[in-house]
Amino acid sequence: MKEVIGFGIFMLVMALVFSKPEQVGGYFGKVVHSFEQAKQ
Repeated sequence: MKEVIGFGIFMLVMALVFSKPEQVGGYFGKVVHSFEQAKQ
């Protein structure tokens, strides 16, 4: 199930990259933070 969630997050990030490049930094930081919490 975690793989599905990770893939969904990845697709969301890619969509944000193409639609709002200037905000990618902030969103990427949130995704990484979420990933770190999910691993624990």
